[in-house]
Amino acid sequence: GLLEEVDTFYEMLTARIQYVNTSLNPQVRGDIHHSGGKLENVNCKTRFNNPNFRAKLLARSPELRVINRLYQVAKEVNRFQLQELRQCSPSSFAAEEPTMD
Repeated sequence: GLLEEVDTFYEMLTARIQYVNTSLNPQVRGDIHHSGGKLENVNCKTRFNNPNFRAKLLARSPELRVINRLYQVAKEVNRFQLQELRQCSPSSFAAEEPTMD
């Protein structure tokens, strides 16, 4: 999923696998990631939240510009897939009988 559009990613994921009954595995639990409060993490987030820093970084790195462009395209694809998925009815997710053509 895209970092900026996590909710829509999970919405699409839920629509695509709504037939899976996760209650059959009650022992499976998520865990908390333990890097969030470290000073290095806080400093990094502060630096990258600065738009001037990000602009300078992209200006100096063609590789990061390509990665950034790919990410922007991924966001467009994500929006398109969400729009397409919303047009489908739940019955369209059911498996069809194979035909003998």
